[in-house]
Amino acid sequence: MTASRVVTVVVALAVVSGAFTTPASAASTTVAVEAATDEDATGQFDEDKITFKTEANGTVSVPAQLSDGPVDFFFSSWERTDGPGSGNDNEWEAVPGAQYTVEYDVAVDGDAEAGRYTEELVVTREGTEIASEQLRVDVEVLTPEFADQSTVFPTVEVDQVREEPQEVGVSVPVENVGSGVMVLDSIEASGLPAGIELTNNRLQTDRVNQGEDTDLSLDLAVGPSVDEGTYEFTATVRDNLGNEQQVPVSLTVEELAPQFGTIDSPDVSVAVDRVGNGEAVESDFVLVRNDGRGALRLTEIAFEERSNGVTANASAGGTVIEDGSERQVGFTLSVPRGVNSGQYTLNSVAEESTGTTQQFQTNVDVDVLFPSIGQVASQSGTVEFDRVGQDTRTQTFDADVPNTGDGNMRLVDLGVSGVPDGVTVTDTGVDGDVVASGEDAPQTSTCSRSTRSEGSYQFTATVEDSLGNTESFPVTVTVEKPPILGISQPASLGDALVGTETDGTVELAELGGETGIDGLDVSVESAPQNGSLSLDTLDETTVRAGGSTVQSVPVTVAADAPQHETLRWNVTVRPNDGQSVARDRTLTARVIYPPELTNVSTEPQMFSFDRERPTADYEQTAQVTFDNAGDLPMTVTDVTARVDGPPSLSVRTESVPETVEGITTASVDVPLTATPETPEGNYTLTVTVETAEAGSQTITREVTVRHQTELALETDTVAFGEVTITSEQTRAVDVSEELGYQSLDNFTVTRVDGPPSFLTVTNDPGESLAAGETDQIVYSLRFGTSAEVYRDYEWTFRIDGERAPPRTLTVTARPSPYSFDSLRENVTAISESGD
Repeated sequence: MTASRVVTVVVALAVVSGAFTTPASAASTTVAVEAATDEDATGQFDEDKITFKTEANGTVSVPAQLSDGPVDFFFSSWERTDGPGSGNDNEWEAVPGAQYTVEYDVAVDGDAEAGRYTEELVVTREGTEIASEQLRVDVEVLTPEFADQSTVFPTVEVDQVREEPQEVGVSVPVENVGSGVMVLDSIEASGLPAGIELTNNRLQTDRVNQGEDTDLSLDLAVGPSVDEGTYEFTATVRDNLGNEQQVPVSLTVEELAPQFGTIDSPDVSVAVDRVGNGEAVESDFVLVRNDGRGALRLTEIAFEERSNGVTANASAGGTVIEDGSERQVGFTLSVPRGVNSGQYTLNSVAEESTGTTQQFQTNVDVDVLFPSIGQVASQSGTVEFDRVGQDTRTQTFDADVPNTGDGNMRLVDLGVSGVPDGVTVTDTGVDGDVVASGEDAPQTSTCSRSTRSEGSYQFTATVEDSLGNTESFPVTVTVEKPPILGISQPASLGDALVGTETDGTVELAELGGETGIDGLDVSVESAPQNGSLSLDTLDETTVRAGGSTVQSVPVTVAADAPQHETLRWNVTVRPNDGQSVARDRTLTARVIYPPELTNVSTEPQMFSFDRERPTADYEQTAQVTFDNAGDLPMTVTDVTARVDGPPSLSVRTESVPETVEGITTASVDVPLTATPETPEGNYTLTVTVETAEAGSQTITREVTVRHQTELALETDTVAFGEVTITSEQTRAVDVSEELGYQSLDNFTVTRVDGPPSFLTVTNDPGESLAAGETDQIVYSLRFGTSAEVYRDYEWTFRIDGERAPPRTLTVTARPSPYSFDSLRENVTAISESGD
């Protein structure tokens, strides 16, 4: 650690002859440094100055810094004392004959030792020494010192009841009697006895100036196991230079003891109901006071239990009462319901954790409360047999039984007497809950057989409480048998024609057989958008007892209602006697449409003349279909058919239905006849369907007559066999149009396979072959010398004409070599013929 020092500097300047005048008296200063802080110290020449006078001009220079170990001299400034001029630069231009002073600051390291430090100051002009002198500094070191301290005597009070460590602060005095500042480093405690612990030894301050004092603190925790007495230990204080001071401590421990004061217990009044469940309970508190020193911890408050069961219970364990204060401790008093009225005293005792006890008494005043059954109002009710097949009906009576006494009442029984024939009491019961006042509700369930006639019947009911008190009241049962309405669910009103008003029907019945229906009360709860009902007829409906009737209900359907929509009305229906059960029913009606003729249709017809003339007439039948899209039957008055063609093309109708049911498809046969003379072409078939209710519809379809052609060949193979080379042979094949209706135009004979030489077509029908005619195709064959003898040659020809399937014809031949015998025979034949 660095310490500050105090320095004294004396500067004497010697004058070099011819350059300076004799200097003034020597300069000096003193600086003090602190040993404990290690801080640098500074000094100045406040009174003594370095003074000299120049005799010549030139640049004067002094050192900027001089050092002697831990001491440094720093140039500060120069000043002319006999005229203007000063500066902070250690070099300046001197004026001849002028007098100057030079000032230096001194800095001393904080760890410098005490003593004298010197350094020589040299003054130069133009680089030549003109004066020199020693600089002198005296350093003084200031040190701290602890003063002797006597024993300190702290005291701590320990509360044994709390069983918690008690905190105590020990004040330790410190005084600095040395010459310098004291920097504290630590405070510690040694020799602490068992049960006493150091909890905090942080320094409250770390600096004590010379001649001053302060108090440091040690925080201790004295445990509950430490007994009363005096305990010695030592507090040691150290500074940063290693000096220490030991202060003896004598700690006195005193125990605090609690003491019971007066315990105030109240007089408790308890109202006990003779009737009820369990015991009567009342809560109150006792007031416990602690007159001692130290906390009092209750361990128990006990109450005597009397022979009749009166007792109390308190949960006092762990309750802490500070010294000089009081606490309320709650307790619960229990009194059995069999106790008689009177005052009872409970001997009680309180105990605290050190074993001390305190006795007190608690007085209990008991008041027993009894019930009383008040007057019960007469009961009446009506039994209605409003369902089919009911043998019995049940009516429940809730009688309010008042409790006019002071205590609780519990009903235990309900009896009946004087019950008439036909009325049976099937179940009696009482609500066994306990009530202090107000009303209880026994329940009496009664049942009347269906054989019991209408009228009023009376019997007596008697209630009894748990103490034997009774009260009777009359019960009247009225039997009613209103009419019972029978109506199916849902009830269909049938079909209703769109855009009209239709009378629907619904069947109503009286099912009870006792009372007839004289008028109905009908209300519509919801109705469809596309329909409405007229309910006047239902309002006036009458049905004898056990009978039935069918009633009409007008239904009006909107003109744009969808076909087959089910219209639904949710209604509530009940006989208007005011007693019968209402029936929630749904009335429905299906929307139907009138006859509607739609979708008249048939297929186009085609006659194909494909039989050889002469032949029979051509016939075929067109089936015409049409729909009745409505729901009512449609009457067909006529179905007609005609063709805009020649007389050779005729038409008629067959199997025409008289009626077509709703949502049904019907059909009519339309036979067509065409003779072979009917020209080829397209004709129009017109069919008209006429109805009585839905009007008529006419359709047209195309009838096509097509004349077919057929190309026939005599054979499809021509075989020349062996043909001598250079000799020529021909073959003819008949070709004809067989059907006789149309000519074969664009007639062609085309070679599609075989060698291009040797075989030629010398005749064919040309461009056209007339209907029913026959012509020839002639082939000429001559093998040249290039032919390969005995090779089989084959040619394929395609025979074709418009509107007829083409035919294929195959020609075969084999060349053979020359025969000289044949040549000779030929020449001879020629000679003989004279050609």
